[in-house]
Amino acid sequence: MARMGAVIAGICSLVGVFACQTTAPNYLGDHLYVANCSSCHGIFGEGDGPVSAVLNISMRDLRYLAARNSGAFPRELIAKIIDGRELRVAHGQREMPVWGEEFLLMEGFDAAA
Repeated sequence: MARMGAVIAGICSLVGVFACQTTAPNYLGDHLYVANCSSCHGIFGEGDGPVSAVLNISMRDLRYLAARNSGAFPRELIAKIIDGRELRVAHGQREMPVWGEEFLLMEGFDAAA
């Protein structure tokens, strides 16, 4: 259970990094995860969100990201997947929304940023 919490905390901190610039945000990474990710990935990152049943791909269990990466949380890879720099070709067409631009817009940047 502690390991699951650590993985979700890591993902939430990444989501928070994308949403934060130079000022303190009015929201937390876990809130952003619930609002933007949990519909597919599930509340606890198990890949069992309510939308996952209708997707053409199965959701990976996010709780084991570090275990699948020799025990190290793949922070840079996850950041690239979230913001769209890393395409997951094996999945076919992109089904995961790219959140990098959305988080910048939330911070008040315009689309050109």
